[in-house]
Amino acid sequence: MGDRQVYRKCRLLGWQDTLYANGGRQYFDHCYIEGRVDFIFGNARAVFDHCEIHSKNGGHVTAASTDPAVPWGFVFLDCKLTGDATPWKDPRGRSRVARRRRRPTWAVRGGRTRR
Repeated sequence: MGDRQVYRKCRLLGWQDTLYANGGRQYFDHCYIEGRVDFIFGNARAVFDHCEIHSKNGGHVTAASTDPAVPWGFVFLDCKLTGDATPWKDPRGRSRVARRRRRPTWAVRGGRTRR
């Protein structure tokens, strides 16, 4: 664990637990990160700037465990969220994506939330 870590133009590939952002402050610039289930996780304050986040087979992307007293956890700035063509289906065969009504918020820039 370190503080003020910088990662530029990295390619991080995995399935579950691809990136463990644990403690300190981390900055990811123009990185490609892919995984299936909660693949970006941890309690760090991490900024993802111009990164591509790829969800394999439609799994959940993050599982942040940032302390509630910390004002920022994972921040995604101008990132691109991509995924496999086949969405995840629950055991009853229904698509979770089809029931979703709201788009997630991905970036905060200049005090305004971008969707």
